[in-house]
Amino acid sequence: MPTKVKATQLIETQLKETIDLLRKARSLTAEARDKIVANPADPSIPDLLGRNIVAHKDAKSAAQRLGETADTTEGLGDIKNTLKLAAAEAQRAHDASEELKATPGAQQAHSALAADDAGVQRLTDADAAFRIAPEVKETRTGWWANAMKLVSGYTATEIVGFLVAFGIVAVAATCLVALLLSLLRNDSTLLIRLSKVESARGLITCLLGVSTVVIALMLTVGALLSNGSA
Repeated sequence: MPTKVKATQLIETQLKETIDLLRKARSLTAEARDKIVANPADPSIPDLLGRNIVAHKDAKSAAQRLGETADTTEGLGDIKNTLKLAAAEAQRAHDASEELKATPGAQQAHSALAADDAGVQRLTDADAAFRIAPEVKETRTGWWANAMKLVSGYTATEIVGFLVAFGIVAVAATCLVALLLSLLRNDSTLLIRLSKVESARGLITCLLGVSTVVIALMLTVGALLSNGSA
């Protein structure tokens, strides 16, 4: 069983997928309805209804996955039933499309289109309710709360110290990678430049200057954050 955070992310994806697929199926139903009303003997209707069935099967499969995920996810509260009902509505739209293919009349076409509209509306409402549900909001803020809890164990000066150390290591790693790439590519241009006293001094001065400014800024920020408490 996936964690609640991963499950809620999966539900969001499945909701969007189901809505998109059902809307696509709905457009085919509307096209079939118009053709049936205009000319029931239109030879293109059977092929259109066949494509409509395929589109509704895709939407039904997505809805089933959505319902299964919602059913197996714990801690969703009342929103779980909302999701399951929305998934069931999409499956009813599939059943209506099969009835339309079996009996391609105007009345059945109107009924199938109404079922599609009801399914899309129910899924859209469920998507909106899911996004603002308190149980879902908790999962979105959980990672930030955990990060704050981890950081809260250190003083501002210690945090800035970690950042300074990280910055120094990053600069050193960048220089090392540049040298290694130069050696691996058999490109001695960089090494030739560094062999010159002027170029080497310039590079060292630049690195020291940048490092000094960064360290000074971080120490200043650390002093301000610590409010004078060492």
